[in-house]
Parts: sequence; structure tokens; C-alpha cells
Amino acid sequence: MFTTFVFSPVFNNKPTNFDDVVYVTENPYIINLSFQNIGKIFSEFYYGGYYPLTLLSFATDYAISGGNPSFHILVNFLFHLANTLLLFWIVVLIFKNRTVALISALLFAVHTLHVESVAWISERKDVLYAFFYFLSLIIYLKYIEKQKIKYLIISMILFLMSVLSKTMAVALVGVLPLLDWFYGRKWLSRKVLMEKIPFVLIAVIFGIIAIKSQSSIGAIAEETTLPLLQRIVFAGYAFTMYLVKLLYPFHLSAFYPYPVQAGAEIPALYWLFLLPPVGVLALTVFLFRKVKEYALLLSFFILNIVLVLQLIQINDFVMADRFVYVASAGIFILIALFFNRLSEKFPLFKNTVTFVLTGYIAILSYLTYQRTDIWQNSISLWTDVTEKYPQVYRAWDKLGMAKADEEQNYPEAINALNKALELNPEFYQSYINRGNIKATLGDLNGALDDFNKAISIKPDYYSAYNNRGATYAQAGKIEEALSDFNKCLNLNPEYSKAYCNRGLAYLNLKNYEKAIEDFNKCIKISPLYYPAYNFRALVYVRMRNLNEALKDLDKCLSIQPDFPDGLYNRGVLRLQLNQKQSACEDLVKAAQLGHPKAENMVQTYCN
Repeated sequence: MFTTFVFSPVFNNKPTNFDDVVYVTENPYIINLSFQNIGKIFSEFYYGGYYPLTLLSFATDYAISGGNPSFHILVNFLFHLANTLLLFWIVVLIFKNRTVALISALLFAVHTLHVESVAWISERKDVLYAFFYFLSLIIYLKYIEKQKIKYLIISMILFLMSVLSKTMAVALVGVLPLLDWFYGRKWLSRKVLMEKIPFVLIAVIFGIIAIKSQSSIGAIAEETTLPLLQRIVFAGYAFTMYLVKLLYPFHLSAFYPYPVQAGAEIPALYWLFLLPPVGVLALTVFLFRKVKEYALLLSFFILNIVLVLQLIQINDFVMADRFVYVASAGIFILIALFFNRLSEKFPLFKNTVTFVLTGYIAILSYLTYQRTDIWQNSISLWTDVTEKYPQVYRAWDKLGMAKADEEQNYPEAINALNKALELNPEFYQSYINRGNIKATLGDLNGALDDFNKAISIKPDYYSAYNNRGATYAQAGKIEEALSDFNKCLNLNPEYSKAYCNRGLAYLNLKNYEKAIEDFNKCIKISPLYYPAYNFRALVYVRMRNLNEALKDLDKCLSIQPDFPDGLYNRGVLRLQLNQKQSACEDLVKAAQLGHPKAENMVQTYCN
């Protein structure tokens, strides 16, 4: 109940434009659990990643809730609770101490660094892989105790499910030999080595898959990759900051930029950040002979954090709160052991120790409660990032789009995008986003200038051609528009919005057959893209197929009930079908939502 209260604000949060659109709200694979979609989930990379079980869990959510964002967040939270209980179980199995287990679980449950993994819908990856990871550890501990092969097989299957949720789970391969050592098993015996072969093979295979999936989208261009020496220095910085923020989670952010750009000189201060990881590593080696419990826990942390220290750089951020989700367990258990042994060694100060620990957990809980509100929506999220790291151009870009999409505050949106381009004049995505807003405001020449600039920077970026084509169409230049839509679809034949836009162009040319064909393709790829149903209905109206038009408008509004154009078009169509009462209901609602023509229709037909 306490953890539920601490995280309670997240249940009112909305999806953000930080990958939630890609993974959840506009993901065509999750809208049904068809064999075809399941096959695609397991056989294809998705936006530079391979997380089939995570996508399958989103599909299950959708089947239950119809895509309700609160339900996605609830499931994340339930997995977090389950992981807390599994950690309690692990500590009891290893250390035979329920007090230590309770303290460890409490710290894991309420720690502020875990907000990102719970509140961010797309980070289902974290809580899901951790669930199977912890279960695999528990069953492996059972195997060490019982020495029955069934436990080893079950542990291996759970490990496979963990890496199918997120590749970070491969760190488990290093943890299992640690447990062997802790329980006095012989590392180099044939039996122990043979046990690990399936785990190692799974880890190697999924490591290769991870590299290929990142390469499939060119995760980081070579020109933005830091030299090896800088990567080592900033890995030391990240390692140190993970430890510091686990002890006291301050200045948290959804994005932590590198302090310098590729090729720039490293500030002298950052060389000092190499000392803590070297010191922790040396201490861990020393403790292997002195205090096995501490050595085990520090090694667990190191093994689970080393893969995300960007020594092989695949991201343009130096660290992330979510990366420490599993690794944090080692530090929390270490803290719990420390407080427990302090109480046992100094019984006269037991109440003082308990008071300090309670106060510490209370502070963490308060910080977590506050942090959950940052993930309320895209605007609150990126405002927080820009306030803490105003040099992050991507954050300004995301904030600009959020201002446009969530508030229709176009002046502030353009200001934010201008800031992004001031920080990085070569960031083509901001030109595209600013061009879209200019087109919305009727500044077609300004929009075309931005799209042209984006294309000059990245000639193979399909979205820029689609958006420029839509602007040409808005300006009445249909042939130029068709040329751009064709270029877009040559670069990405699965880009549904380009089919929709090309369908509109064919509609304007009165080529109804090709228009229907394109709208059909759009809907096949993105069945939740409601404008396509609205536009296809317009074609059916032109073809005098009013019943099919009404079906499409019903479908459009079942996906987005407050779509003004859909309501207006259905209202007009219902008037033609002599359904005056329902027509007026649609027209009145469209007028309330600001449709420019609806009010006149209401006054003419509904008074």
C-alpha cells in the first residue's frame, strides 16, 4: 500500500512523445494478438531494438484495455511490485535474514531512480526483463540447493524470456558464476562449466542481435561517437554518478547529455571520476577474501552496470536512470546489510539506527512522489530537462512538438524549435517539426524552406519528403506533391502517412480508384490511424457509396471520438441519409470542438 501511495500520481499520467508514440499509441503490431502480428514481433527489429516479449505485453494490454494509457502504467507498476517481492525472496534465500530482505525490498520499491522505469510507458522493457531476471536467479539458487536438472532448465528458459524483454539481461551470465563462488562450487569443474554453456550461447546470440538491431537504424553516426579515451573517462563519470544518485537521488533528468562534444577537450575535473570506479573495483577484489557478502553485492552491481557505461557508444547521452534498475538491487542489499549489522554490533543505538533508516526511506519516498509528477505529460517532462540541461537540443525539439501537439501553442513551439536549431543547426528533425507548424499556420513558403533544409542535410530521410509533399498539396501543387510522396515511399514502403497523403492527392485529382488503394494500404499498415478512415469516407461519398462512407466514419470516431472533421463529415452524411437527430448531435459536438463550418450547419439544419 505504501509503494502504491508513493507512485500514485503516475496513474493519471499521459503517454509522452519520448518513444511512447512509437511503442504504444501508434504501434500497428499491438492492436491485436493475431498470429501475423505475433510473427512480426518475433521476427523483425522494431525501431532499432529487439524486445518481442515487451511488445507482446503491450499487445496484451491493448486487448484488455483498448489502449488505455493508465492501464499500461498500471501494468508497469504491478511488475515493479512483483520485482520488489522477488528481490525480498532472493535476499531471504541468500542471506537467511528477513530484516535485511525487508529493508532491501523497501529501498527498491520506493527509490526515485526507479520512477523512469515505472512511469515511462515504453520502459516496460525494464520492469519486464527484471521480472524474468530475478525469477531466473531464484530458480538457479534452487538448482544449487537441490542439484536437479529441471531447475537449471527452468532458470535457462526464464533467462531467455528476460533477454527477449531487454538485452541488458545478458549480464546474468556473469552473475551465475558469482553465485557458484559464493556457495563454494568449483568454477572450473566440468559440471559447472557445462551448466553455463546454454546461458553463454543465449547471451552471445542476443548480443549479436542487439548490435544488428542498433545498426539497422544507424543508432549513432560515427561523427558523434566520442574517442575511446573520452568514453573511458565518461564511463567513470557515469559509474560514479550512478552510485551517488543511488545514495541520494538529486538533479534527476530524462536525458543526461555528455559534458563535451566529440573531439572537444575533456575538462580536467572529469579525470577525477576515474578514481571511484577504480576504488570500488579494488575494494571488491579485496573483499573477495575478507567479506564474501559485500564482494558478491558489489560484483553484482558492477556486472549489471558495466554494459551501459557507453564504452561502446550507442547513445548520445552519458547515463540514464532506467539503466540502474536491476543493478541497484546490489547496492540496496549492501545498505540493508550495513544497517542491520550496525544494529547488531551496537544494540544500544538500535533505535537511532532505525530512526535514521526510516528517515532515509521517507526522504526517498517524498522525492519519488515528486518525481512521478515530472512524467505527467511531454511538456512537464521536457520542461524539466531544459531547465536542468538547457544545452540539450533534442529536449527543446521534443518540448516544441509537445507545445504544438498538446497545447496548440504554436508561438512557444516555434520558439523552442528555434532554440533547438540554435544549439544544433544541423538537426534536420527540428526543421521538419518547425516546417509542420508553419504549414499549419499557413506559412507555406516558410514550411517549404524548412523541409528543403532538412532534405539538404539528410537526403534519405523519408519523412521530410512526405511533409514537403503535404505542403505542396496544401499549396495546390499536386504533381510536386505526388513526386515527393513517391520518393518517401521508395525510401520507406511502410510509412503509412505517406499513403494517406498520396491518397488525398489522388482524391483531389478525382482518381478515386488510386485514392482508395492508398487509403487501404495506410489502414493495413496503421489500423489506428483514424484520419485515413475519414478521408476514405470522403472518397466513398464522391463515389456515392454512402453506406461504406458511414462505416468508415463510425470507425474513425470509434478510435478518436473527439475528431472534429470526422464528426462534421458524419453529421453532413447523416443529413443526406435523413438521420437528422443523430446528424445534429454530430454537428453540435463538432461545433463545440471548434470546427469552422459546423456552427453554420447547426443553425441551418438543427434549429
